[in-house]
Amino acid sequence: MEETKQEQKPVQQKKNTSMLGILLGGFIMAILFVCLAGYMVIKDKVSKGDESPFTLKMALQLDLPAAKINGEKISYIDYLDDKNTLISFYEKQGEAEPIDEKELEQGLLSRLLATTLINQVAKEYSIEITDEDIAAEKGKLIANAGSEEALSAEIEKQYEWDLDTFIEKVVHPVIIEGKLREAFDADENIDEKYIVDELSARHILFMVEDETEDELVREQAQAVLDRIKAGEEFALLAQEFGSDSTAEAGGDLGWFSAGMMVPTFEEAVFALEVGQLGDTLVRTQFGYHIVQVDDKRKNSNFGLYMQDQFEQADIDIYVPVENPFGEVEEDEE
Repeated sequence: MEETKQEQKPVQQKKNTSMLGILLGGFIMAILFVCLAGYMVIKDKVSKGDESPFTLKMALQLDLPAAKINGEKISYIDYLDDKNTLISFYEKQGEAEPIDEKELEQGLLSRLLATTLINQVAKEYSIEITDEDIAAEKGKLIANAGSEEALSAEIEKQYEWDLDTFIEKVVHPVIIEGKLREAFDADENIDEKYIVDELSARHILFMVEDETEDELVREQAQAVLDRIKAGEEFALLAQEFGSDSTAEAGGDLGWFSAGMMVPTFEEAVFALEVGQLGDTLVRTQFGYHIVQVDDKRKNSNFGLYMQDQFEQADIDIYVPVENPFGEVEEDEE
């Protein structure tokens, strides 16, 4: 009989251990449930753009994103810091029009997504920022401001940042994009679809501001075109008669590719050979143009390449802002 009682003790201990495990497991599950519920509450507040101190504290601790691009987070805290900095900046400018906060948020998120994606692509090209890169850009800023002290004071006044923060948030992205453009242009293995035809051309614009004056403007433009055909210098006549900002530069439009000008204008200039003057006036919604092509070349199109990168990117938005680069995807974190 004594042996039977002794044999029951291990069984009783096993039952107690099992019960303790069940209780402990239930307690852990309860904690996890509370944590998950709290997480979902904070995430919901972020999705509404809440900026209360409690939400900011929890968003910082949980490292919640405002958005993701290709899996890389854009911190909600960083997003709000930049947003409030921009609002303060514009308010200091004394703008007459009230700040459109939604438009500001859209532009800010677009910039943050673009900066993050450019950094990702730069890594593929093994691009890094060196101390020399930073020193060079910093030197330019100091030269413009007069001294490092004056530069720091101006940054503090306008952005409420110190110089190091300005370098990180503004100068770094400029350096990275510049070096990426250079690396892309020098890449001998660029896909053919990113190699485009470019023109260097010039024009003289005779602006038509009132349709009742259309015929008068056309006659004036034709008279100047006839003078060029007779041997007078295009650039000098552009300076005399041009009615847009290119007039001072002799009508020089610089280099451009298809899609950058209005269709009617592009159709006319891309049909010309190097050095050829357009035989007839070109009519666009701006008025009458005399056109001439100075040069042609093939060049890599970095903008088109980055456009494709954005179209292919996996973008998730967690704040109340529309995806500036396409359809907003379901924001499952």
